[in-house]
Amino acid sequence: MMHGGMSPMTRRTSRFKPTVVLLVMFAASVSLTTADVERLNRSQHFSLEVDDAGPRAVVLHATGERLLLNREVPLFGFGSYVGLLEGQDATTSELRIHDARGDLLWTQSIANDREVLLGERTLVLRPRALHAAISATYLEFRQLSGTTLSTFQQSESALVGIEYHATDHWSVVTRDFVSHDSTVHLFGPDGSLRWSHPVGRPATLLVRVSNSGKRAVIGTTDSDFQRTRVELLDRSGQVLIDTKLPLLQTAAFDPTERHLALVGPTGLRLLDASSGALRWQRDQSVRLVAGESVAFSKDRPEVWLARQI
Repeated sequence: MMHGGMSPMTRRTSRFKPTVVLLVMFAASVSLTTADVERLNRSQHFSLEVDDAGPRAVVLHATGERLLLNREVPLFGFGSYVGLLEGQDATTSELRIHDARGDLLWTQSIANDREVLLGERTLVLRPRALHAAISATYLEFRQLSGTTLSTFQQSESALVGIEYHATDHWSVVTRDFVSHDSTVHLFGPDGSLRWSHPVGRPATLLVRVSNSGKRAVIGTTDSDFQRTRVELLDRSGQVLIDTKLPLLQTAAFDPTERHLALVGPTGLRLLDASSGALRWQRDQSVRLVAGESVAFSKDRPEVWLARQI
């Protein structure tokens, strides 16, 4: 997802070979946010009608049909699917998943204490209350057809965060109630747990996963905010690279997964994704707005650093 309705101001540098473009990616949630509205407006499948009182209808581009909304209905969308969650009573809501033609793929009543995160082909149900309000982490992974793929439960831990990545990979961060240490868990498109990796007690935590799920990078920064520990993991969770670099803001893999771009306030670095060797770096002041990330283009010989204004 990218910020919609914003004009990019682009800086072009021609002497580097890979292309880098700033993008945005968030996991969707059931609460209607500006990001949800912008994502739907940019989608080739949906647009959202909004007036001063809030969302009014989802327009399906394939048919022109309008899915009318009660203004209190939380809404979320991703790719070629849209989900609607409508309260039925004090304890339950009806979750409906529609495709780009408006056809209903799946509907089910879910408890109001559950939050729904929607991916391209999978969704995750999690408790709406976080941290000390519950004594364990519990997640349920489902296909958009409603079929349950797996469940994940970890006692004596709090769910710190969950993020959707390309090709229906999900990263989950939990924190132990006793040690207060955090762990990153990676789940595949089938809902299976690929690996779990302890990260201690970082002040900030960044997780990026390659399209195939064969590589993941974890960046952890201590409270001094001076340097970031960068760890590159393979499909099984084995650490391939473990190094410390100047403060890291974001990271991305190129489409071939042979290169890893790292962006921080001091500049842009391109590493070999297998050995960790530095391919090149550009030292300059880089200021990214919250949520921006980097992505590679396949067919252009320049590096692009975009700014969203």
